[in-house]
Amino acid sequence: MARDDVRSDGPGAGMFIAFILECVALMMICVVLWEIYAKISAPAEQALEVQASVTSSIPNGLNNAGYIGINDAQATSELYQSDDIDNSPYAACDGYTESSWQEGTEGEGYGERIEFYFDESNVRYVKLALGNWRSENRYYANNRPKTMTVDVGGNSYKLDFEDEMELQYIVFSEPIKASDIQFTIDDIYLGQTHDCCISEITIYEG
Repeated sequence: MARDDVRSDGPGAGMFIAFILECVALMMICVVLWEIYAKISAPAEQALEVQASVTSSIPNGLNNAGYIGINDAQATSELYQSDDIDNSPYAACDGYTESSWQEGTEGEGYGERIEFYFDESNVRYVKLALGNWRSENRYYANNRPKTMTVDVGGNSYKLDFEDEMELQYIVFSEPIKASDIQFTIDDIYLGQTHDCCISEITIYEG
């Protein structure tokens, strides 16, 4: 009596298919977990970004902060009046509010920039005397920065300032490691003349 041959793939094929299905399921789980992680971690990373704010009150900690000395100062332009008057960017970091950097373009000063270079430091505070502080009359006669973009350590901030002959302060939520800082004039309080002025900028680490 002849026997019918019965073909069987044996247990090996079933185990291989089961292994493939397990791999696919594991990959799907990994994709889901990665999407969950991305959603959870994104707000946390955003919260770690250093914030900047402007205040007219002396910031807490400024009295204990270290002064950062300026090695070099540059600007996109400066107003020449005479050899006896310094309107260069150095006038904005000489420690005297009676002197000031005055941009020298034919316009009102939109887009003009001043920048300072220093040894690498942890920048935390910036003190500003915006406008021409030689006298109250000159303050209102000249243009004053209203909005400036501040670039420091790879961070960029567009900040608004009050139109007042009083010190204003930029406070960073955390120290920023940097060796230079730039201030670009975006908007202006208009005076009777066309020159935009900054009397003093002082940088502190903390």
